Amino acid sequence: MYSLSKKAQIVKKKLAIFDRQPSDYEAVMKSLPSVISLIEEMESMAVTCRKIIAAYQKELPLYTGLSDKKKQKISLSNIDKNVTVRVQDNVVIITLFPLIKCVSAKTKEYISYLIGQEIKTYISTHSIPDFSNSDCVIVINSLYTKPEWIRDNDSVETAAIINVLKTYFLTDDDGLHLSIFRIGSLSNRYLTEISLMKQEDFLLWFEKIGTQKWNNFM
Repeated sequence: MYSLSKKAQIVKKKLAIFDRQPSDYEAVMKSLPSVISLIEEMESMAVTCRKIIAAYQKELPLYTGLSDKKKQKISLSNIDKNVTVRVQDNVVIITLFPLIKCVSAKTKEYISYLIGQEIKTYISTHSIPDFSNSDCVIVINSLYTKPEWIRDNDSVETAAIINVLKTYFLTDDDGLHLSIFRIGSLSNRYLTEISLMKQEDFLLWFEKIGTQKWNNFM
């Protein structure tokens, strides 16, 4: 029979106070901060454990793409999982393998883990812009070497990108504080390029770089 760990027993004991009828308001208020702290610690530990386990997998789980226009399956399981991070003109630029629609929570966590590890490595030796009090824009630019590989907007994984960028750079990722701009470009490279910038820098970015990429795409 399964038995609870000591920490889980502590949480269970503390939560029991909420089930009392009538409840002891003063006791509840005194216990609430410690209960919340324990729950948050356990949730954080669970996320960390899942990411560590995912890191041991050599391939992205179930990471295979559907199809070009002829419905021929394109396998991406053997592509290089390289991720690079750099900062240019107050824009954080991340390049990584071509992204497809996430088919499992495990895949999303693994993508976030790979990006997060490279971000940690970069910020350990480089300074980065402060986005914490700014409204921001994320540009996700999918570079395709063949027109038939161009994917629909709803077939590109974005949640894994947003989650990890929020962890390291952002205060909020809701629609009022973060905008997402999705484009595709024909290129001699087959990869995904992610750019994070402050909202006031977006028009300048688009004028310098985005217009050229958009014209290539069109």
